[in-house]
Amino acid sequence: MRESIIAHFPEQPHQTIDIQTYMAEVEDKYVTDAYQSLSIEGYRVTRELIEPLNSTHS
Repeated sequence: MRESIIAHFPEQPHQTIDIQTYMAEVEDKYVTDAYQSLSIEGYRVTRELIEPLNSTHS
């Protein structure tokens, strides 16, 4: 029945991924996620404290 079900779904568009843009977005999210995680744990952090960690993380 798999083919019957698949026939009811539209074909997926083909996407080209720009690796540089994708990696830049990942790096931006890393800083935000680190800030939020540390803040939730009760640490006082700033973006300035996290940014150097991000450059060593890449």
